[in-house]
Amino acid sequence: MVSVHKSVYSDYFIDLRDLDIELCDETFASKKFSELVDMKANSYFHLPNDHWLVTGIITIIGNWIDSYNADNNESVSSILKNHIKWDENDDVYFMAKRSIVFRISWKIFIMHWDLFVACEDDCPIIMSTVHKKEALIFTPTGKLHFIRDSSI
Repeated sequence: MVSVHKSVYSDYFIDLRDLDIELCDETFASKKFSELVDMKANSYFHLPNDHWLVTGIITIIGNWIDSYNADNNESVSSILKNHIKWDENDDVYFMAKRSIVFRISWKIFIMHWDLFVACEDDCPIIMSTVHKKEALIFTPTGKLHFIRDSSI
């Protein structure tokens, strides 16, 4: 892993130099994607139709695109805090695709979700290392999907 501040994404996080935001190297990213999401798929769009992220219980918890376009992340931050009960110190992974994975705390993600979405807004998958059968997805249509595996 490398600090995001020493990566090709450093310009997105220029004002956050004091925060612990890591970009996973491709080997670790692929391993984490396999562990949390799928062994074969490279992104959300390549998941099989019977995958729990596709068939799970989807709750639309809000919209993100208007807030993003207005450069106002507080409303989405509030939605995330109120609807997803992950501990603020939990490590979460923002997975743009198999080879692009960031590791951050849930607290940092809630506060700065818009910077991550600026890196990739085409169905990134956000998952906690503690709640492995729950996921947050920012859809291309602007919806926030919170997904739970229906088998749990």
